[in-house]
Amino acid sequence: MSTVFIFGSNGFIGSNIAIKLATHGYKVYGQVRNASNASLLEKHEIIPVVADYTDVDSWLPYVKKSDVVIDVIKYSPKEQTILVETLKKVKKEDNPNLLAIYTSGIWMYGQQPGLFNEHSDRVKLEGFNLDQREIIEKEYINALNGVVVQPGCLYGLTGSYFAPHYKLVTEGKGTFTYYGSHSQVISDVHIHDLVNAYLLVIQKQGVARGNRFLVSSYHEKLTDILNAISKVSGVSIETYNFQPADKSNYGSIGLSLSSQADSTKIRNLLGWYPEHQSIVDGIERYYKSWKASYNPHAISNGH
Repeated sequence: MSTVFIFGSNGFIGSNIAIKLATHGYKVYGQVRNASNASLLEKHEIIPVVADYTDVDSWLPYVKKSDVVIDVIKYSPKEQTILVETLKKVKKEDNPNLLAIYTSGIWMYGQQPGLFNEHSDRVKLEGFNLDQREIIEKEYINALNGVVVQPGCLYGLTGSYFAPHYKLVTEGKGTFTYYGSHSQVISDVHIHDLVNAYLLVIQKQGVARGNRFLVSSYHEKLTDILNAISKVSGVSIETYNFQPADKSNYGSIGLSLSSQADSTKIRNLLGWYPEHQSIVDGIERYYKSWKASYNPHAISNGH
């Protein structure tokens, strides 16, 4: 039985990866910062490790006895650099076969003019500095012979990236006000399809190592998604009030990007393919899932 250690195991992506791997027989350690989250992992047969990301001494013994380490925490250059340096040492001194997987995203590529893949050059945007993330990606590929997973915008379950869109359409009283544009195209992936990609990376690590993988299922126009939400919720949209990106707000820039990510590489190398319907085609069940889990006091984005 292989052992996996997941940083950020109580987040949207991390928790679903942990559950998926546990159901496939992996022994899973899940790092959480707050002891109150430990029981949430234990009920899924995941072993909690309560420790801050920078508290290396607390989680290092578990990493040393793991076969796979997955980083799924929110972009945090300082903390993630600490992890990279620690993993280098572990591979050198304790476990040369350790598989290290880093979770990045399609925003890395900036505003691309059309279809793009893992070999496309980054388009740098003012106020959207991801240089440090690019350095971290290269460390995982070159120094750790690991894997970088670059997910599209997430949908399914609680809504993730699209949770604000559900909320703003259903509560907007005919007006949708948010970032984006009439022409915006979004590369998206269902959370369950994404976690299948992580499973395949682990199962087929012999060919996966040393690669970046864009993981995206569909390219959908934002207005098509909004119209689908409008139809299923019964709340019409009379006015689209798209807001321009704020150059001082990293998130608003990302939310305004059009993206058409090409996932041919992971399909050809690992045999990954999407099993879930697109948002537009499956909107009825996706909307019901979001509504059942909706917290009116919180909005979160998955990207």
